[in-house]
Amino acid sequence: PCLLIYTLDYQNALAWLNGENFSGLPAAPLVTTVNMSLGGPGACDVITQGKINNLLTKNISFSIAAGNSNADASGFTPANCTDVMTVAATEQQGFG
Repeated sequence: PCLLIYTLDYQNALAWLNGENFSGLPAAPLVTTVNMSLGGPGACDVITQGKINNLLTKNISFSIAAGNSNADASGFTPANCTDVMTVAATEQQGFG
């Protein structure tokens, strides 16, 4: 249940950035980049990919954290969604 609510929260945030109205919120500002430092294991779901695709058509780019688990980011969403830039960091020694 918590993961579902978490996923719905960031899907709603993407919808808001795409111009959907949400009660109690002002209109979303004009943005050029979405930076997301969140995620969890699994494939990029159809709903999230669709919301990302809608924003990509408006020339909005995505920078999404690979995660903190020192694991292959292809197994974590939304870092594994299509047409997003997945970013990572390393320690001083050059590894996670």
